[in-house]
Amino acid sequence: MELIMDKNTAVRTATIDECITLLSFVLQETEEIFKAEYDESYDFEGAEKLCHEAYCEGLTDAIQKISKLKHKNI
Repeated sequence: MELIMDKNTAVRTATIDECITLLSFVLQETEEIFKAEYDESYDFEGAEKLCHEAYCEGLTDAIQKISKLKHKNI
């Protein structure tokens, strides 16, 4: 079965892909910045770690939810 995309679907898919790419970039940069700062002064067991983990979890959840939109007919 061949999926035929109209212009709106193609634009929607491209927008979703762009959002996923941006959020993935932010997540990667966040991880790298945290590692760099942790090496300097972060308390790995403290509040910084909890905030970092919550932020990354939120980004990951957003990426997963947005990814699911590609497969829904809205």
